[in-house]
Parts: sequence; structure tokens; C-alpha cells
Amino acid sequence: MKNAIILLICCLPILAMAQDEQGIHFEQGLSWKQIKEKAKAENKFIFVDCYATWCGPCKAMDSLVYPSNEVANKYNKRFVAVKVQMDKTSHDDPQTMKWYKDADAIQAMYAINAFPSFLFFSPDGNPVHKVIGFQSKSRFIALAEDAQNPQKQFYTIAKNFQPGKLDTAEMKSLVTLFLPIDKVLAGKIAADYLNRVPGSELDNTANLAFMAQHAYLPEVREVALRYTSTLPEKKLYTKGRIELVSEITKSTSDPGFFLFFQHPDKIDEIVNQKGFGQRTADHIIYTTEISPILQSAAKDTIIHKVAEAPDFAAMATSIEKKYNKGCAERNILTAKIKWYEYMTKKYKTNWPEYALYFTEQVEKDGIDSTINKWNVYMLNNEFWNIILKHSTDDHQLKIAIACMEKVAKMKITDQSNHMDTYANLLYKAGRKEEAIAIESLACDLSPKFKPFQKNLEKMKNNEPTWLDK
Repeated sequence: MKNAIILLICCLPILAMAQDEQGIHFEQGLSWKQIKEKAKAENKFIFVDCYATWCGPCKAMDSLVYPSNEVANKYNKRFVAVKVQMDKTSHDDPQTMKWYKDADAIQAMYAINAFPSFLFFSPDGNPVHKVIGFQSKSRFIALAEDAQNPQKQFYTIAKNFQPGKLDTAEMKSLVTLFLPIDKVLAGKIAADYLNRVPGSELDNTANLAFMAQHAYLPEVREVALRYTSTLPEKKLYTKGRIELVSEITKSTSDPGFFLFFQHPDKIDEIVNQKGFGQRTADHIIYTTEISPILQSAAKDTIIHKVAEAPDFAAMATSIEKKYNKGCAERNILTAKIKWYEYMTKKYKTNWPEYALYFTEQVEKDGIDSTINKWNVYMLNNEFWNIILKHSTDDHQLKIAIACMEKVAKMKITDQSNHMDTYANLLYKAGRKEEAIAIESLACDLSPKFKPFQKNLEKMKNNEPTWLDK
């Protein structure tokens, strides 16, 4: 008997490890009603993983998080867990199909529109918490604590929120956590935090950055506008405050506009970013003076089926009169690019105009600034779709080639695609030998991608590579 007891004791760690290696135990074969009954009987919270079969982050949770011993130890003791498939496929098993009705009800009742979504319920079956998106193991373990803490539970806070009640030490993290779920609640919590921060701490680096980051929330913008309006102009000239003012200034009638319009060089020096002041002023002018006109014109083209361009000359005269000639020239060029981009992509018209103004902007900005300003993948697409496919202007081709030459040399993902665009532009410009050499390099980098091989064959056979089939 003694030896048997010793043997059993020695085996206990092995048995425990075997149990842990199963990961989170997700219930199988139970209905939603039975899940709630089980949780109530065992006095456990409920954890629901709302997933979709096509969802990459959901699969990452399955492979990287749920099998963890630490995660399993935290969840299996406290939660009745169930996975609920929210989409429907032709190969769903009978158990999944039995859940269709409950899955639809859960999706509608708890606004499940992103995956994975994690729902938590009290032992009585009341919703208490919700989180969206992939969670690391450490964050998912912490989530088990949050789900049982009324000071962090989404649904509990949403139901009972009153200014002045939450712990200020937790409120910033709650804003981050709740933003994907409920922007209104997140805005209220953020504003409550800012209103309760002592005046001596409100304008420290962290709180200024917090205000600037969330200035798109109306509640935060209101606090930030009130704060900046109490400061004399000379105290606004710090990096953190300037960046905050740039985020909350939406119109030329807002008090912060004059900082960027009248003192752009001073602003650049403070934030250590050349052109920041002028770009910010131009953006505010564009938003105020031009965007409404373009939106109205775009609406007219949809309603009346008439693609009539806005009166750019009249807009330029108005802006020059209110501000200055430079503002007018820069903003009208931006307006033309935006308008003709809209026309080319929605109605497949006005390619020459878009090519003209797009390359004019590239020329004004310079190659390095253009590459820094644009996402290189978008820049590659614009040069392919606008200049290569629709322009016959030698000067426009020259600008596109100069820009793509630099992009093609960048050691980044999809380099072969950029090299292909560069080669095709060279080929259209009549620089056949250079084009073939570059296209050959693109083929070497992506030997299995057949379109590059086809372009190379066309170049060798003197066939155009830019015509749609």
C-alpha cells in the first residue's frame, strides 16, 4: 500500500501536466442555454470566443494562445468556455449548424462585427465584458482578471458610467480597450480623465500626447479646445502643444489656425519638421474652402450623370483674396489632383488631366519628398495605372522614371513589382535595352510570377506591355 501511495504521488505532476497540455477546455455538444445553466450551477463566468472560419487572427489564437498551459490554468478553473462560429460555410458539421440561431442572436445582440470578438458573462448569464482582436498570451491571461473586475468590465462600465467614479490610473487603458467597441463611451471616459487630471499635470508630455492622439473624439476635442484657449499665445509654442493644436484645429475659424498660417517657419523649428506649419495651414484651408465644393460637385455627377469639373479658377481667386497666392496655387493643385483622381477611378475618364496634375505635384515636391509623402506601393500603382497606361507625354514619363528608379532600388517587400513598373516605364519611353535588363532582374527575384515573364517577352518582341487585353 505504501509503495502504491508513493507511486501515485510521483505520478500526480505528470497527470497534471497532461491535463494542462490540453489548453483551454472548450465545451462541445452543449447549446447556449445549457452553457448558461452549467455556468450557473458551477458558479463560473462564461467565456465566448466569437470567431469566423476565414479569420487569420482567430486561427492565431487557436495555435498560439489557447494551447498554453498558463492560459489553460487561468481559464479552466474560472470559466465555462465555448467557441461560436459566426459565419456559415457549406462544410459546417451538425453541431455548428445547431448553433446557427444562437450565433445569429449573439451577433445581433452584442454587435459582433469584427473577429475575433471575446464575450464574457457573469455566472448569472449577464454580459460583463467584451474585447476585440488578437491577444498575446500575457494579455489574454490579464483579460481573465479584467473580465471579473467591475472596474474594467466593458458592459458594466457602459451601463453604470458616471463622471468621477472610475480610477484615473486605469482610464487611459480603458479608452484604448473600449475604442474598437464603443467610441462614444471611450470619448466620455477620456474626457472624464482629462477633466479630473490636476492642472499641473494636464500639459505634461504624456497627457498632451493622449489628447492629440484622441482629438478626433468630440469629447476630447472639447476639453483640448478649452485647455488651449486658456493659454497665452507665447505658451503655445512647445512641441507637445503645437502637435495638439494641429489635431484639434479643423477650420480656418478655429483659433489655432493663425499659428500655422502666420508663423509656419517658427512652427517647423519647434516640431523639428520642415514644412509642417505650411502643410497644416494648407490642410485646414483645403478642408474649409475646397472640400465642401468638391463633395457637392461629386454628388452632382452621381445625381445628374454630368461630369462637370468645379470652377477651379473661381476657387483660386477666392483663396488668394482671403489668404495669399501661394496658398491658392498649392491648394488648387491638390484640388485638381483629388478631383481627377475621383473621375478616373469612378468614371474611368479624365486620365490626361490626372496625369498632368499628378506629375506636376511630384515635380514640385521633388522625388525624395514624394517618396516620403506617399506609400511606395500606392505610388507604384499610380505610375502604372496613370502614366504607363494612359500618358504619352515624354515629360511625364521622365518624371515617373526618375521616381520609380529610386523606388525600385529600395530593398523592401515587393521590390520586384516596383522593378517591373520601372522597367515598363523605361520601355514605353523607348529605352528598350535598359528596360529588358531591369525586367530580367524582376523575373530573377520572382521567378514564379508569370506576368513579369510575359512583359519581358513582349519587350523582346517589340510589343506594347501597357495595353489592356
